[in-house]
Amino acid sequence: MANKSAGDPVWLLEVGAPSTGKSEILRGLFDCKGVHSLGGFTANTFASGFDKGNVGLLETLPKETTLVVKDFGSLLAMRHEDKAVVLQQLREIYDGEYKKEYGNGKVVHWKGRMGLLGASTSAIENYHSVIGELGNRYILYRCGSEDREEIALRALAGEGVEATMREEIAVSFRGALDNTSEARAVDIPQAMPGKLASLANLASQLRSPVSRDSYDKTVNYLPDIEGPARLAKAFAKLGKALAIVRGKLSMTEEEYQAIRRIAEDTIPRKRAMLVGLLLDGEWWRVKTVSKETSLPASTTSYELEDLTLLGILNRDTDLEDGQELKQQTPYKYQLKQEIQQLIKGTGMLINRSLKSSKG
Repeated sequence: MANKSAGDPVWLLEVGAPSTGKSEILRGLFDCKGVHSLGGFTANTFASGFDKGNVGLLETLPKETTLVVKDFGSLLAMRHEDKAVVLQQLREIYDGEYKKEYGNGKVVHWKGRMGLLGASTSAIENYHSVIGELGNRYILYRCGSEDREEIALRALAGEGVEATMREEIAVSFRGALDNTSEARAVDIPQAMPGKLASLANLASQLRSPVSRDSYDKTVNYLPDIEGPARLAKAFAKLGKALAIVRGKLSMTEEEYQAIRRIAEDTIPRKRAMLVGLLLDGEWWRVKTVSKETSLPASTTSYELEDLTLLGILNRDTDLEDGQELKQQTPYKYQLKQEIQQLIKGTGMLINRSLKSSKG
């Protein structure tokens, strides 16, 4: 629905463990107008040097379409070189233009607008830095937060009638997309742009990548913090689309809370958990954070260092009175006051806070 409106597209990925319903939701969109379904990616998915037969999607699809990718994880499993090529192609496609010249004289030149919906397991977290360094175009929705036994019971109740269930889902999607107005008709109340801007500001800062050497984990260069503009526009489009589907002509607090959830989900899970723990504004030792989150001490230390480089945390040496500074002196961390204020204003990550006595 968000991609029916003019302007930059929205690229949303469902993220969750296997068997959490990601594929069933996407399957319901396969036959919708303006949608092209795709099982996964290869190096030649979008563009190919062949003159006939195995041409790429950009030579066959309409100029405006929404790509629904059942297995976005297939991209992550590709060889490094092929993965880099496809990620670069996706970046250019999001921006509305792609051009590739081949040695045989063939030129693939595409201009258009492509939305994207996809599904991936949480393995996408392993590629957060790779995607981020190339310019992150994706927002995330994490599945699987419901009661596990309830999910299993619903699956058992639907055993044997999966085809009927899938058709009902598809009919519902087609009806919603064919019979609703464009989201641009929805009004955003005066107070809402500021709240969406704060969400985008916080989420873009918290998801910015920190490049580290794969062997010794040293920081390759000081990170550039992602700007909030792309996320702000995506959040506004999604909010308006949710409102129109619900029969509203104005975006309300209900839609804002849904967008807030997506903003939280877009942040890497370890970072969200750590920031939630440090919401009290107190100084935390690395070993205490590690204990409270059950993350290994080394992982905890790297993540806290990254958040410090991104301007999220303060850092100080953890020295007792009279102790001298040494090379192996541990550090302690504190959430910056301005970040606390942003979190309080947006309502983000409050439910991620972990109750604890730090001792």
